[in-house]
Formats: sequence, structure tokens, C-alpha cells
Amino acid sequence: MDKAAAEDVLDEFEAAHPDIAVARIRPGLIGQYEFGSALLRYALPDLVPSAIVDHLPILPIDRSFAVPAVHSDDVADAIVRVLDRRATGPYNLGGPTPVRAHDVADAFGARIVPVPSRVLSAAARLGFETHLSAVHHGWVDLAFATPMLHTDRARRDLDWTPRMDGPDVVREVVRGMRDDAGSITSALRSRTVVDRIRAFGRRGFISRAKRP
Repeated sequence: MDKAAAEDVLDEFEAAHPDIAVARIRPGLIGQYEFGSALLRYALPDLVPSAIVDHLPILPIDRSFAVPAVHSDDVADAIVRVLDRRATGPYNLGGPTPVRAHDVADAFGARIVPVPSRVLSAAARLGFETHLSAVHHGWVDLAFATPMLHTDRARRDLDWTPRMDGPDVVREVVRGMRDDAGSITSALRSRTVVDRIRAFGRRGFISRAKRP
């Protein structure tokens, strides 16, 4: 909804400022190695160790799962090309191969246990509302309602070709989760034991996400 609202803002801006070049970047699921620790910090309760990533024998997931994915370096490359060309209009970004359920399971070394998406959504809703999970069920719903992206325009107008395919992006992210990878920025900082203990003392079992 926020992305659609942002596009409405761009429509109004373009109409009011026809002399300014406006481009719209529409990436799929963005990933990179350094995202690993941040994802664990968001998805896991504070006292659950990161090592759990190495011990996931099964993955409950609907086999219909399929999302476009793109590496952050490829997104940055597309943005540079847009700026260099003063390109305008929308540009979808994604690897040629979508990420499917078996790609996620393979990345974790887990076996798929088929679970309907509506059941996963209901479980996520229950976990969020009872503060057992920090993951809002809307993310689960979005995962099973994400459209595939046609990237022909980016390839044609920007000469853009992603260097990493969708399943490879997921494998890199999971590797980053295993390595507790992070970066120097606050958003991508590592999920350290000290941070997790401090967070637990400050807010309890998990963070309590605020409703909009």
C-alpha cells in the first residue's frame, strides 16, 4: 500500500514538474550477505541463538511460494545506469529465475513440509498478536501474493543484466545468517549476544512491533 501511495506521489510530482526526469525503481526481494544478522534480529526472539539456522530439519511452506529476488549490488548498478542516462519511467528489477519453495529449503538444508499459505498466515497472526513472534502476518500474505516482474525494459533501456540470479541471492542471504554477517550501519549491525541480552531485559521475550 505504501509503495502504491508513493507512486501516486510521483504521478503528482511529474505532472507538476514536467522538466524533471523521474524514474521508478521496482525491485523484487533485495538480498545480500550482510543482511544475514539483521534478518535474524528481526525474525527471531532475542534469546534464540543464531545457530538455530544450522538446525532446521524441516521447512513448513506452501509449495506455491514464488517471489522475484535481486541482489543489492544489481539494484545499485541499475540506479547508477538510470542516473547516467537520465532515464525516466518504471524499471522492474529481478533475477531471471524466481525463488521457489525448494530454493529456500535447499538453502537451509531442510526438508519441505507442505503447509497451505492460509495456515501459515493464521499461525503468523497468532504468533504476532500473542507476542511470541515479531513477524507480522502481512509479510506472509505478501510472500504469497507477490507478482513476478518483467525486467525487459530495464534490460533494453539501461543495458542492465543482473549478475546474480534469484535463488543465488537467497543462498547468499542464508549464508550470511549462518555467519551472523553484518555491516557498520545501524540497520545491518551484527546480532551479538550482548545486544540480545540487553534487548531482552529492556523489552521482554520479543520486540513488540507497533501497529500503524
